[in-house]
This record gives sequence, structure tokens and C-alpha cells, in this order.
Amino acid sequence: MQQKLECRCPENPSSFMKASSAVCGPNDNIVIPRGSKKTDWEVELGVVVGAPAKYVSHADALSHVAGYCVINDVSERAFQLEGTGQWTKGKSADTFGPIGPWLVTVDEIADPQNLNLWLEKDGHRFQNGNTRTMVFGVAHLISYLSQYMSVHPGDIISTGTPPGVGMGQHPRFSSLTEAGFVSESRDSVNRTNLLLLRTTAVIPQLRLMARKREWWDRPYAKN
Repeated sequence: MQQKLECRCPENPSSFMKASSAVCGPNDNIVIPRGSKKTDWEVELGVVVGAPAKYVSHADALSHVAGYCVINDVSERAFQLEGTGQWTKGKSADTFGPIGPWLVTVDEIADPQNLNLWLEKDGHRFQNGNTRTMVFGVAHLISYLSQYMSVHPGDIISTGTPPGVGMGQHPRFSSLTEAGFVSESRDSVNRTNLLLLRTTAVIPQLRLMARKREWWDRPYAKN
């Protein structure tokens, strides 16, 4: 059973950095960091920057996109939210940034705000969302970030996650540190799927899939 997380819509996007040392491949293992008890999943739409962006307007923002990919913004909730400091420490452990394997170019995506994205753990679909429910769309995020920093080709903007993360499960937190695994192999996935991310976390295995022209959502859903 999922528990509704009480989050008020922010006036501006919440942004944080994720260490480049967290990046790994879609089939690489997620290594649970020492002392972790609340390692969580977040399936997200990744926006790959294709042209330098600084002080970009909302209207021109999408012209700076090379393409899109699927990302698992793996997060250790205790490191992120309990104690002091910024979110970065809960987001940046080694292997906490599996990406890919595919980059879908912009000519294949007519509207980045009409894409479905879902996440399954141990055969159960925990997350199932659509980019239409994003509080801040892709163009807004690019424009917003470019007001504060230069955005360079190859940068990846991870855009937020749909409902269904482990910390939102009721009556107890569900995490990647629990036993269990998905038995399906990558080859069993229908070839019409354009994006596929499968990662294994110490004991459990996580599978994220997104079909061509379908993908994501935001943690702060409009009511």
C-alpha cells in the first residue's frame, strides 16, 4: 500500500548536484553504501544537454536538448533527510546514478511532457507516472538552471520522480536493502521498448522500463 507524502508545491524547482562518481551503467550493480538502511529508488526522465545554455528563455530552452534517457536517481533517505547538510550526501554514493542504455534524440520525441515512465521492483510496479503531471516542465527546468549556472553539452538534468518511491510505502518503508530479486533477464523484454534500465542492488534487483514516446512524472503532483 502506498502512503501519500505531504509535499506542498514549491514556487521554484528544488535543485541539487549529484557527484559524477555516482554515474554507472544500466546493467551495473548498485552498491549499498556502508551504514545504509534506507536506500531508495527514483525512476526519472533524464534530459541530455546538446548545446551550451546560459540565461536561456523558456521559449528557447528545448533547442538546447540533444535527447532523453531513463535514470534511476538512487537515494539513501537517512543520509539525505536525517541529520544536517544538503541532499547531495544522500544522492551521490558510488553507483547511485545508473543511466541508459539509450539516448533518444529529440526528433523521436514530439512532446517531452507526454511520456510515461514506470519502475518495477521484484515484479511489482511501484511507480507509474507521466510527464504531464510535472509541476515544472523540461523547458522550465532548463531555463531555470541556466539563470544560475552554465549548462554544457553532455550535462544530464534529472527531472524528478513519480509517486511510488520506497519512503512512500505504507505501513513501512520499502528499500533496496531488502531481500528479493527480479528473475527476468534483459532479453525477455519486448523489443518495442526503446529504453531499458536494469540494476541489481546487493540482494534485490531493480528494473526500469520506458517505451518509445513514453516516460516520467514529478514528486509534487498537482491536486
